[in-house]
Amino acid sequence: MIGILIIANTVCTSDILLYPFYPQTTEKWNIQLTQVIFSINIGRHLFNVLEPLFSKQRKKKASYLVENVHHGVTLLCYAVFLGYTDNSLLGLVGVLMESTGIFEELVRLCNTSNMQQTLLYKRLLLLSAFFNICFRGIVPVAFLINAMFNRSPFTMSYPTLMIFFLSIIFFSVINVWQILASLQRVG
Repeated sequence: MIGILIIANTVCTSDILLYPFYPQTTEKWNIQLTQVIFSINIGRHLFNVLEPLFSKQRKKKASYLVENVHHGVTLLCYAVFLGYTDNSLLGLVGVLMESTGIFEELVRLCNTSNMQQTLLYKRLLLLSAFFNICFRGIVPVAFLINAMFNRSPFTMSYPTLMIFFLSIIFFSVINVWQILASLQRVG
């Protein structure tokens, strides 16, 4: 939840809504805060890739490989956004989308603890579905529409532009899948 507040603060107190693809600000703290957020998430995804290699608990190989595709694409996106300082708004929206994972982890914890019949479990399912719909459906689409009406993405450098379109396609598929999965768990 702290991440959501930091990202909301960054979006609301900077000119990132007016210049979503290329920063035009003279205030360097906005760019530096965005770079710190991207750096933290790069470290988190690197940890997620490397942890199973050094852990005594073994994951299924197929699950590990699928998760690594996601982590690899995410690492590539954040690294390019960080290196070129382009596409900050949609990069921050990506970090915001990942914040819904806390509710899914709590639902998984309740499943492993045989708490499926409790009120807590049912409320967590509803919260997970609500936050998935908001942060993986409504917010990214609204920010993407806002970004396209304010500026052209073709002002970005070519590597960032390539990653921009890759991330739209890749993460749209993941987001639709996450939303449908959370709605199926509720229903």
